[in-house]
Amino acid sequence: MTYSQIIVLGNGFDLAQHIPSSYSAFFRDRYTKYRESFKKAIMPRVTYQVNVEDPCVWDYLFIAWHDTSKKLDDWKDVESAIKEWVIGKGSISLNDALNYWTILSVKPSRPDAVVNAYLKIQKYVNEHSSNIDFSVLNYFNTSADLDDEGSEDPVEILRVKLLDFFAKELHVIEDAFTRYLIRVQGNPSYDSSSRNIYKAMAETGTDIPLDEQSNVILSFNYTTPLLQSPREESIYYHRNVHGDVDRFSDESHGGYDYHVIFGIDGQAHMDEPGVYQFTKTARVLKLRRQYLTGEMAGRSIFDAQSNGSDIAEVKFFGHSLGEADYSYFQSLFDQIDLYGGETKLTFFGTLSYPANYDAIIRLMTEYGKTIVPEAHGRNLLHKLLLEDRLKIATFDTKIIA
Repeated sequence: MTYSQIIVLGNGFDLAQHIPSSYSAFFRDRYTKYRESFKKAIMPRVTYQVNVEDPCVWDYLFIAWHDTSKKLDDWKDVESAIKEWVIGKGSISLNDALNYWTILSVKPSRPDAVVNAYLKIQKYVNEHSSNIDFSVLNYFNTSADLDDEGSEDPVEILRVKLLDFFAKELHVIEDAFTRYLIRVQGNPSYDSSSRNIYKAMAETGTDIPLDEQSNVILSFNYTTPLLQSPREESIYYHRNVHGDVDRFSDESHGGYDYHVIFGIDGQAHMDEPGVYQFTKTARVLKLRRQYLTGEMAGRSIFDAQSNGSDIAEVKFFGHSLGEADYSYFQSLFDQIDLYGGETKLTFFGTLSYPANYDAIIRLMTEYGKTIVPEAHGRNLLHKLLLEDRLKIATFDTKIIA
């Protein structure tokens, strides 16, 4: 039987190799003209302006979050920002903005940056959409009015139209992030160090040599260093879950709209009007199929099980294990029968960026809630530890070179 593993990669995989692929690095680059002098390491406040080559409505939100943060370099990560704006109830959310735009409503105190963002957003929408009419808000004067539901509710209709508008505008940020990643992949040792990390992960915890393994790369990044030549023969299949930056220029001219996607976890929102289109599930549906060559093009993640083999181990490196990707992890753990099977889990970190124990415990706890009977779910983490099926490993940073 073939020895098979699934290796899950997150943004920390790129960051460990000095690729500035974080959202905060992207925003510092996108709003670079607002930097203070080189003597200061933090970003200045953005002073309520958007002046980039490809502006979109989301810029006003990211700037507002930045300018109201206690930590000036603390940019909202995109997934949290989408969730907070689309379904949040607090400050800097669509619900709060609708309340503010209601002409006669009682307006609670808001930071200047938030007020300015709401005004700029309303102006931007009016200039870029002919079918969104804010005047319906003139007839509502309490926040309670905005909570009324019903297909004929004009405020609800406005909310859905605004959500549609923001969903389309999100594509601008996605493409801007794609162009940014293409530009910053300049580390000459990126491909080779990626192979070194992969080999170290694949060989950890097993005596099976690499040339006898058949492994799947499940990448939550948009970069593809492990698909570049020379490719490791032990990589049976490679999947970039949320799209990739390869062939971006050619496909943009060819009419493809989606290359990489941002989104929120879809489990609780697929039946909500306007909201479902922001879920990763819905947005992945719009991605074109990843371009793979040779035999890899006809393969899939769980072929090993279909061919009578087991998944020996699932290994994680560089992923935050955040709730936005819980649906993927639940599907993965269900497929390998994490509770009743024999598949092991290993979570990797480095000395500088160790594995996040709290995130691991939280992930196991949340997945345990899906297991029947409940007592088995509550006991999942203890069972994995008792069976020596969950481990934490640390890389020697010398391999990252």
